[in-house]
Amino acid sequence: MGYLEAAIENGDQSILRVCLRQALNSDSEDTRNLALRAAVAATGRIIFETKIPPELEKAYEEAGKDKAKKAKIDGYYITHLYSLIRNGLSFAIKDAEMGSRRSTWASIVRNTEPADGYDGQATIIGSSINWTGLIDAGRQWRCDLHVELADGARLDGTFACDDLWAIPVSGPLL
Repeated sequence: MGYLEAAIENGDQSILRVCLRQALNSDSEDTRNLALRAAVAATGRIIFETKIPPELEKAYEEAGKDKAKKAKIDGYYITHLYSLIRNGLSFAIKDAEMGSRRSTWASIVRNTEPADGYDGQATIIGSSINWTGLIDAGRQWRCDLHVELADGARLDGTFACDDLWAIPVSGPLL
């Protein structure tokens, strides 16, 4: 952990990544938590890969070749939201410090940069991150991101807005 703190102080990204990778795979919950906070503090942006919600995929499968049913599904709010983030869901990280478990994450859905007012509070608890905030997806949505630290310095979990189906997400932390 001393090497990790020194790498952060010196701004040496290569040493920081090596130290973080080791600490994120530690058997110690405290070490993983500290490494997760350090990784978030050292990252300016996190990009999650997204997968179609299982319920939406099932609806399309059940619609088969019925154009009317497919058109109805195409009109669902979740279909529109997923179409905006199917190539990735991004967050710009602000105000993250290694000593704090809270930071502000600005959502990036329709633009390449965060829009004013579309952000939320992220909290690191153990090996998980919970974010609640607003996104701009043609209208304002209140959303929750719940991700857990997984092997390989990845974050896996779900992204859900209001009463829409949850979207599975996964992304590299480093």
